[in-house]
Amino acid sequence: QYDWFVMNQDGSNKARVFPVRDERGVTLQQAAWSPDGRALIVAQDGNLFMVEVEGQRTLRQLTADGGGSQPKWR
Repeated sequence: QYDWFVMNQDGSNKARVFPVRDERGVTLQQAAWSPDGRALIVAQDGNLFMVEVEGQRTLRQLTADGGGSQPKWR
């Protein structure tokens, strides 16, 4: 299980992106960066979440049916 962080190239200003709270992390196949690098879609427990990584790192749950996995941007 992994937690996702964003940071400067030199490793400074490290900030957790997902999970937002003290929850279980994800595996590498369960996350995808948006083409512009501003958002991350994560599948956790079969549900999809989108995290906007700039600013306050807004988290939105996209699905609640438990059928999401291996997210990809189109």
